[in-house]
Amino acid sequence: MAQMNKKMVLAGKVIGIVAGYSLVLVLAVFFTVTLLVKGSEVSSPDLTGLPLQEAYAVAARKGVFLKKVVGDFGSTYTPNTVVSQFPAPETRVKEKAVIKIFVASEPGQVIVPQLVRLSQKQSELLLKKSKLKKGHTAFISAAEALSL
Repeated sequence: MAQMNKKMVLAGKVIGIVAGYSLVLVLAVFFTVTLLVKGSEVSSPDLTGLPLQEAYAVAARKGVFLKKVVGDFGSTYTPNTVVSQFPAPETRVKEKAVIKIFVASEPGQVIVPQLVRLSQKQSELLLKKSKLKKGHTAFISAAEALSL
């Protein structure tokens, strides 16, 4: 009987130790995943109306990157200024996130459409639709196209 009580006490201690280590492991995994997924956040800066170079400087100070999309927004906006952005200003984003900015083009500046990975016929139709003329044609391999 005494031998059996010792075994039960020992089994209880072993179960307690295993349960304790399991809890520590689960908590460690939870906090690690939480930190990795959440990461550091910043609020996206308000870049609307800023000249392009100033927008880059503000973004660098905030720790975010910019992806510039140039467009013809008419004469309403000063050339090379940020017209709008996504995500909106003051939105919480991860540090090193990419903020897409839409920038007014300069007068006379032509936006060339993306032609890579299109057939020659599709490219020519898109150029015609964009009121552009076909110039020099360069054919590239599929591997080169994938790297663009």
